[in-house]
Amino acid sequence: MKKWKCNSRGHITEQELKPDVCLKCKEEHGDLWLSNFTEVLPPPAPEYPPQHEIDLVIAEINSLSHKEMATLFRFAAAGHPYFDNRLPYRKVFDERFSAFGGMTAAISKEIGLTPPE
Repeated sequence: MKKWKCNSRGHITEQELKPDVCLKCKEEHGDLWLSNFTEVLPPPAPEYPPQHEIDLVIAEINSLSHKEMATLFRFAAAGHPYFDNRLPYRKVFDERFSAFGGMTAAISKEIGLTPPE
């Protein structure tokens, strides 16, 4: 079964073949018109790196100090792989950082508000 989106009002319908009319438009709004439909595709599966690369990055995360983790947490560029929820690194980073106590007042003061050069 495929999902189709009515381009007139955004209704989603499930059927094998592309529909010509949106029956939901008729039910909700009393009008029946030919509508353009677009197939709703599932989101692409994330592309994971090979397991040996994942293991190397996790070992790297596990070797970081509390200060290094806090610095990354505060100053990492958008899209940094350690903070990508689609990859396993985020969970490992969060668990280790939490074990250190997270962003404590003391560590926050130590790393400051200016990114390192």
